Amino acid sequence: YPISFPTLDFQTMIGGGSPTFSGKFKTDVSGPNTFSGLFTGPHAEELIGSWIFLLLNQQTAHSATGVWIAKHGY
Repeated sequence: YPISFPTLDFQTMIGGGSPTFSGKFKTDVSGPNTFSGLFTGPHAEELIGSWIFLLLNQQTAHSATGVWIAKHGY
């Protein structure tokens, strides 16, 4: 059955001035909730990272996990 993913805002983000970052999403569902990553490449134009959070669908908690891969100007 289809699951609707909510739009999540960043609640906290740590890493100003550093090539790494981490934080949590703003959500009311208890459980795993984190993201982290690293800016890479000669000019930090690439990003790699991972995330996990819980969401409710039909009153049941589901875990959502994944990765980010991005490149600026590509």
